[in-house]
Amino acid sequence: MYEELWGDISNVLEDFCERKRYAPLYQFLTEKEKNGVMDSKVKWNFQKYLLDKDGNLVAMIPPSQSVLSSEVQSQIDELLK
Repeated sequence: MYEELWGDISNVLEDFCERKRYAPLYQFLTEKEKNGVMDSKVKWNFQKYLLDKDGNLVAMIPPSQSVLSSEVQSQIDELLK
């Protein structure tokens, strides 16, 4: 199981690190042309993206902002209605 998972992860990491190509999900989250909302550069590994129930990009939450902040919690509450 771990070998299968590591194989998948290592391929993604290789693509990501060598910048051969970006995974479709990464492209969707970071390119306005793909998500229709915004361009964003990933600044650090704790950057978060908020999607609605249909998979549409709603917001990018920077690494410095906690998902427990009142602003993010209110966005999440709205999306869960």
